[in-house]
This record gives sequence, C-alpha cells and structure tokens, in this order.
Amino acid sequence: MAEIIDQYDDVIVYSEEGHPTPFYEYNGQIAANPYGVLQVLLDDDDLEEVMYNGGKQCVKIAHRKHGMCRTNIWVEDEEGIQIAKNIASQRKFLLEMVQGWFLFLMGAFQMVLE
Repeated sequence: MAEIIDQYDDVIVYSEEGHPTPFYEYNGQIAANPYGVLQVLLDDDDLEEVMYNGGKQCVKIAHRKHGMCRTNIWVEDEEGIQIAKNIASQRKFLLEMVQGWFLFLMGAFQMVLE
C-alpha cells in the first residue's frame, strides 16, 4: 500500500510498505534538452543531489525534506553518455570564458600599473 507524503507541480512523493526509501514520481512532459530526462530533476529546487550510476537502475535523488529517494526516471547508457558529454562541453565553454576574462583583467591591471 502506497501513502502519499508530498505532492507539488508534476511530482508525487510516496512511501511504499516494506521499502525503506520514498519514491519520487515525475508525471509531466519532458521537452528535448541537453540534459535529457535529468532536466526535470535538475530544475527541482527541493532536490540537493541527482545520482545516475549507469546500468539497469533508476536515477536516485537526495530530497531536502524526504532524504534519499528512488525515482521513476531511468537513463539508458547511450543517453547517459550523451548527457555527460553535454555537461562536459558546457563546463569547458564556461571555463574557457572565465579564463578569457581573467587574462583580460590581468592585462588591464598591468596597463594601470605601467
């Protein structure tokens, strides 16, 4: 027997008899995006961590109110690899942008000192 312990937006969190961790169920539509099905979890401010370990297991989350939860979200290995590449690509772009600004500021600072 499942008991609903929280409900907001397209999310229902419920406990299941005989299972130690709550279940986080997302019931909305997921538009195409660089993070795939993980995007809805990344957008949820009630979550502290999203855990995908690959293979045949569901994505797990750390919920601010309910602790560790299982989800109804699964990521196929190929999709997981593509999501990881998208994250790495974005991080590389941001790092290069920050490095560029740092070098610009250092050059401007040197000009002021001269």
